[in-house]
Amino acid sequence: MRELIENLLFLAKSDADRLPLTLTGINLSELLEETLLTFEPVAFEQGILIDSEIAPDLKLTADTAQMKQLVMILLDNAVKFTPEYGIVKVNMAEEGSSVQVTVTNSGSVIAPEDRERIFQKFYQTDRSHATEGHGIGLAVVKRVVELHRGTVSVSSEENATTFTVVLPGGRGCEEM
Repeated sequence: MRELIENLLFLAKSDADRLPLTLTGINLSELLEETLLTFEPVAFEQGILIDSEIAPDLKLTADTAQMKQLVMILLDNAVKFTPEYGIVKVNMAEEGSSVQVTVTNSGSVIAPEDRERIFQKFYQTDRSHATEGHGIGLAVVKRVVELHRGTVSVSSEENATTFTVVLPGGRGCEEM
């Protein structure tokens, strides 16, 4: 319940342009690795393998709390929508002057008409998981990415859905 309230407050403040950004230099590689560690026991209990390939020392200027929130939501969704004995793949690499994070989970396909709406507040594609969420996580992800001048997209094909986040930064990014 606390997470839901925090996400709703985040979106409300964001919509009202009253959301303070505390920008600092962060090592996104370390933040992603630390966050992955918290999901491994949950995934293990559900028979899900988490496979990751994270380039070391990728930095960006960002709000640390918001970046952690973004990563937590993407990982939580990936584990939630992966069937037993499925796999979640997390990759992070430098792409030019940007950092690209992809989170892929095995499981059902998101229909093209749903992909167009998936980042809207309260929209859910899979009603069987309706009791597990409220359809605001991906709206939060989109807003965090926008606040950090990045992009987020989703692709979905047979047995794999991938969320891709691209943010300005990389190894050459100076920490503040």
